Amino acid sequence: MRWKRATILDDLLWDVFSHYWKVHRPAYATLFLNSTAHFQHMYWRNMDAASFAIKPSQEEQAEYERAVEAGYTSMDALVGECIKLAGPDTVIVLVSGLSQQPCLTYEDQSGKTFYRATDPDAFFAWAGVRAPYRYVPMMSEEFHLHFPDESTAAECLRMFEALTAHGKRIMNARQAGNEIHASCSVFTSMDGNTVVLNANGGQIPFGQLFYQADGLKSGMHHPDGIFWVRDSARKPSLSARRVSLRAVAPTIVAHFGIPKPDYMALDSVL
Repeated sequence: MRWKRATILDDLLWDVFSHYWKVHRPAYATLFLNSTAHFQHMYWRNMDAASFAIKPSQEEQAEYERAVEAGYTSMDALVGECIKLAGPDTVIVLVSGLSQQPCLTYEDQSGKTFYRATDPDAFFAWAGVRAPYRYVPMMSEEFHLHFPDESTAAECLRMFEALTAHGKRIMNARQAGNEIHASCSVFTSMDGNTVVLNANGGQIPFGQLFYQADGLKSGMHHPDGIFWVRDSARKPSLSARRVSLRAVAPTIVAHFGIPKPDYMALDSVL
């Protein structure tokens, strides 16, 4: 099934990670995986249809009902591979800063969707962005633009803020130094013929600038995550209290006997 391709990146990342682990045997190494978060965002509605007003079709259920479960199964297998690779004397930390929950905010608006630029360079040019930039796509509708200096980034911000449809801005954008973090701010279905205006008075149909992503977003972030440590030198235990995400780094540096930097306000939880 096409949606399962997201797990291929996890497998590739694990192959690269395990290769360099075997070659260099580092004292500390990290591996980041994200496919299951994508499945949760896109297919929570299929996993838990009863929570949603907009029900998936039988055809959608046939394909996506077990997508979230498949993500967890795939990642669980990689955790098993990690345990075998590391051996009994290596500390393994499994940490997630977030989990997810049903996204019900847009159920009365036909569900939440998002849009991405069909041709980013053409879109930026039409918006009025003239300075050289480096485009870095991120997750979903978000992207970064890196400029030579702050003034050219500020001019890009002004161009993005001027883009409107039906009198409302269609872009979220903020500046950090010479970088712009931006995204299309349209999250409900938009008629492709809707006219978009730019800072110079130019007009173009929305559908010529953006395409709508497949499916509806049905999972959103929840602040609770997981912090699990496998250390053969310690007896297994379970903490009933929540552990702050900011305690993870102090816990790791304490394990290595490294003095805690001043910017780490919290102490180790182990």
